[in-house]
Amino acid sequence: MPLALVALAAMLFIIGVTGNYGTAGALVEDDVMGNPGPGFLQFMIGIIGIGAFFRLIGMPNAGRVFLILVILVYLMKNSNVITALENVSNAATSTSPSSPSAAAAPAAAGVSTTAGAPLGLAGAVSATPVGSPLPAGGSGTH
Repeated sequence: MPLALVALAAMLFIIGVTGNYGTAGALVEDDVMGNPGPGFLQFMIGIIGIGAFFRLIGMPNAGRVFLILVILVYLMKNSNVITALENVSNAATSTSPSSPSAAAAPAAAGVSTTAGAPLGLAGAVSATPVGSPLPAGGSGTH
């Protein structure tokens, strides 16, 4: 909690120095109230309502499972969240490799390291759905 208060104080200090009160206020209002869609406030009211309902009927563990499912569906539905998490994880892994040889190891092992491409291993067999036609040049035997 103290770290969150320090971060909030730093943010407010920067807003005060730059004088962007109107822009910051509009952004916070859009996030909390939800200008294009449901905002944080409505999401939190729903989460608290689900938790209270399951607590009242005496099934708090079922309520926890249901809340986890609701959050997972929200994350799966919102592709921007998943894309943002992938970008953060890709940036974190690509910015600081443990050693220069560790970054060159996948290429030396014959692994395709193109961002966004499926993992290609040397000698790997491409996966084709059952019943689909064979790729060009495929004989059907191994």
